[in-house]
Amino acid sequence: MTRRTRFWRHLALLALMASTSALPQTSVAKGDESDQIRKRQQWLQETRGLRDRGEAGRARQQAIQMLQIQAQQMRAQQLMAGEVWEEMGPSSMQMGNWVMGRVSGRPNSIAIDPTNDNVVYFGSAAGGVWKTTNAGQSWMPVFDNVGTLAIGAITIEPGDRNRIWVGTGDRNGGACAGYFGQGVFFSADGGQTWQEKNGSGSTAMPLSVVNSVAIHSTNNQTVLVGGFGQCNESGQLVGAGAYRSSNGGSTWSKVLSGKVEDIVFVPGSSVVYATVSGVGVMKSVDAGATFAQSS
Repeated sequence: MTRRTRFWRHLALLALMASTSALPQTSVAKGDESDQIRKRQQWLQETRGLRDRGEAGRARQQAIQMLQIQAQQMRAQQLMAGEVWEEMGPSSMQMGNWVMGRVSGRPNSIAIDPTNDNVVYFGSAAGGVWKTTNAGQSWMPVFDNVGTLAIGAITIEPGDRNRIWVGTGDRNGGACAGYFGQGVFFSADGGQTWQEKNGSGSTAMPLSVVNSVAIHSTNNQTVLVGGFGQCNESGQLVGAGAYRSSNGGSTWSKVLSGKVEDIVFVPGSSVVYATVSGVGVMKSVDAGATFAQSS
């Protein structure tokens, strides 16, 4: 390569570097979050004063050690009080050549029989509903024949341990590109058989990502379901909110808009609380017929 050739190649490289550095921020490839990550790191450093501390790393290590000591002290207190946690399964697994060790799926919901704590229902992001009758020593799948395995909520009706409601769809699974479900399902025999409870036509419950199911404690015909929406023809979630049925799931009406995370009835009353992403806590005093911001 001649000196003149090297000169022109060097000049072209400098021009390319200059033009690249001048590109606007919008030229970053779609899906590239590097700039957002950098800004979050900068925000974290500024808000916590890390840039003004020359020994931030050592301070962080000291904080970790303190947390470990506190955790050990708390565990000793829990052991003395008989409070012990242990793994109940289902077991984790090795995924092929996955180099990060054994993994488990996302557990989205759990429900315990109020009259027998050996009976537990467990719902996962894309593995269906599992049931144990011996406090986790063994598990059996009870939802495999329904047609969807994405589980967002499990609720046992107050007053009847065999009446189980399941909301399908996984809110963390990428919406319509991930694990969306098929609404809500009901079992009257402890999970042996299931019925779809979405209604039809203009009174249908359309959610394909259900996060919560709540049943009135003194009237099991009043059911509330909350979620992130339904998948439309464009592959987007629309119609997020809470839906209410006053006839055990035969017909539904929308009573709250927004991405509903959780719904809870106050036992023995018609008071309901619901959490909505970006809004806060909503309250109803008429069994979910109407909602208002909780003060």
